[in-house]
Amino acid sequence: MAVMPRTDGLDIPVIPIFPLCEAITPLCMPILPMSRSPLRLPHRHDLEDPVWHEMSSDHATPYIQNMTVELSRFEHDGFPLFSLWTGDKEKSRSFETWWRPYVSIGQKCDHSDLYGQGIRCSMTCRDTLCQLKGPSPPFSERLEVLRSRLDDEPRLQKDLAQLLLNELDARTGRLKERGGPFERNRAMMVRCNDEDPILPLVLLGASCGRRFYLLHHQECWDCACLRMQEDFCTVGIALGTSRFTTCDACLLDTERAEHIALEHGF
Repeated sequence: MAVMPRTDGLDIPVIPIFPLCEAITPLCMPILPMSRSPLRLPHRHDLEDPVWHEMSSDHATPYIQNMTVELSRFEHDGFPLFSLWTGDKEKSRSFETWWRPYVSIGQKCDHSDLYGQGIRCSMTCRDTLCQLKGPSPPFSERLEVLRSRLDDEPRLQKDLAQLLLNELDARTGRLKERGGPFERNRAMMVRCNDEDPILPLVLLGASCGRRFYLLHHQECWDCACLRMQEDFCTVGIALGTSRFTTCDACLLDTERAEHIALEHGF
């Protein structure tokens, strides 16, 4: 069971027959099978003479606003699906998962001199989210046709589920391919501003089989990486990062993300 808090920036329309309280919405979702620990942790940078970069609003994700959650049902949609829509109807983005999101909470460590400092390879929340491809027009048309026929032909539920799975796999292809942030056996750090939307990131990662680790504000990145291995987490979320270092690999990841963002129209 997952529980979603209701906030001013998050709308959760629900079916009236469900007895829900005003503050929370309970969701029943399948749990992702446990995967093995990541084999490649984020590379630690040389801190002998580092070049520090300050986090600013320029690194924030500008296009995620007015979030709306849509909860689907097996009877109509093929399988339980958690969808998050952002923006207005004409320029909306959707982040969907059929797996229950998993987030492990970090712990305080003793390395106070490294709190809030990005000392390993990392990406911004924006550079990660922009690698999700938008839905294709043929998919949207096929989806509407199948849904319109479900009441008369229940056997089409299996076809609908397969269509959704195939489309989600296609949309997340650039994220999971070699060199992508969700590449198999790779762990990554995502540095976030206070303005960055964490929920879309967690849902996107869950759809790709990623388990998340939310760093404690008094936890260094070295200790976080060790605990990520212990908890089988492959994505670390570093809120409140004040400054960070980069390397050639980080710059390549950024260039790749910018190129994909142009492809996807971000």
